Amino acid sequence: MSGRSGDGDMTLVPLHDPLRLASYTPIAAADVIVFREGDYAIAVDGKTKQVIAKSTDHAEVLQKAVDALTNGGEVFIKGGVYEISTPIKVTKSPPITLRGERGFAERVAGKGEPGGPWGTVLKATSPISEVILISDNTNYVRSPSIKSLTIDGYGNANYGIHVNYAGGVVIQDVEIYNCIYDGIFLEGAAGAPVSTVMIDRVSSVWNDRNGLRATTNVEFLTTYHLLTIGNGEEGIYSSARHQHHFFPHSMSDARLMATPKIAMRFAGLYHDMSLYSPLVEGGGKVDRGIQIILPSNAHVNVNVYSPTILDLASGGYAFYYHPYDARHSLKIRGGKAICDNFIYVNTSYAGFLLIDGVNLEGVSSIGTISGVIYKIVNCHGYITANSGTATFSGDGSTTQFKVAHGLVKAPKTVVVTPASPDAAGDFYVTWDDTYIYVNYKTAPPSGTDNVKLSWYAEV
Repeated sequence: MSGRSGDGDMTLVPLHDPLRLASYTPIAAADVIVFREGDYAIAVDGKTKQVIAKSTDHAEVLQKAVDALTNGGEVFIKGGVYEISTPIKVTKSPPITLRGERGFAERVAGKGEPGGPWGTVLKATSPISEVILISDNTNYVRSPSIKSLTIDGYGNANYGIHVNYAGGVVIQDVEIYNCIYDGIFLEGAAGAPVSTVMIDRVSSVWNDRNGLRATTNVEFLTTYHLLTIGNGEEGIYSSARHQHHFFPHSMSDARLMATPKIAMRFAGLYHDMSLYSPLVEGGGKVDRGIQIILPSNAHVNVNVYSPTILDLASGGYAFYYHPYDARHSLKIRGGKAICDNFIYVNTSYAGFLLIDGVNLEGVSSIGTISGVIYKIVNCHGYITANSGTATFSGDGSTTQFKVAHGLVKAPKTVVVTPASPDAAGDFYVTWDDTYIYVNYKTAPPSGTDNVKLSWYAEV
């Protein structure tokens, strides 16, 4: 690593600076440390304490700090606001980490505010393509990490973090907002994919398009606790191959400008996907909570565990599902929805749908399900299979006994079995949306609780 400054000197950190050599204690174990001093940003060698760069052009200092890591390492950016007029580029390997002071998770815990004395803010002060660019698609970048930063697009940056030809990417404890397009854009290219991305404890909010956008050139995407609020189009829009999202949270407001308004959109998936505890709070404006569109000539299994979909627009759907191949499947297990409609499926390509154990008591209608093989089981507020016993007292003249089946609609299958000798006469069974009717040709004899029936019904 070079310790040479931009103007060619080897100046040590000034004695009046908190990092002065005489009493220097590293703020963090880092190869390069960047801090503010008045209007200047200063980068120093974390081991030799020599100045690498000093300038009022903060982006230039940060870029020189990154470029100094010829053998990889970490740039620690001390708390403060850094004005970014050109993108900070990480375009080479070995692994490089950009780490700020007090990230999103710590700030939420009450340990600082953006731009305050404990937060590191990269603020786009001029029109730029992105604040941080990982790979220019020329060289493969291995294991880059962006940690504990606040990125303010300030209406000037197209993207907060833009990732191209790279692998082993970690974006952790980061807050991004006010970008013209997307907070995080995972792009890549054919033959130059973005591979193995982990996004952990990240907030991407108030961007004009998406909180997170991932193209089909992205492989193996995993998110943990991704918060997207008030983005102009979708909170998450992903076509990545092999993706798993744990606890994604999308909240919406009047900035949702697209039609229909979608909180999380997944399209063009050619590999399996899992969503764990996704939370959509629609603010009365979202038309589709989670939209999943699966392509032709593929076999994709999508599993959604414990979703919570709340407060959608009037007539909105918690899920919108369109498979273009009979081999696709969507399985929704557990969770709850409070909205007008739970799901919309209308396809001529078949496929399979399972809704299992979802609390549907707050849903006005199951929605529209057409063209797929489907099964709805064990759902609170939407009972599709039920059984029990019914006991009556015969009077010698009554020939019809009715049992409330409790199903969402008239069953397709009904089985009634006599459970007492007096119930074993000759009878036939009919049913409607509410009851099962047991019709005897000869009335059972008089008695107390002498007509006992066991029954099963399924939609």
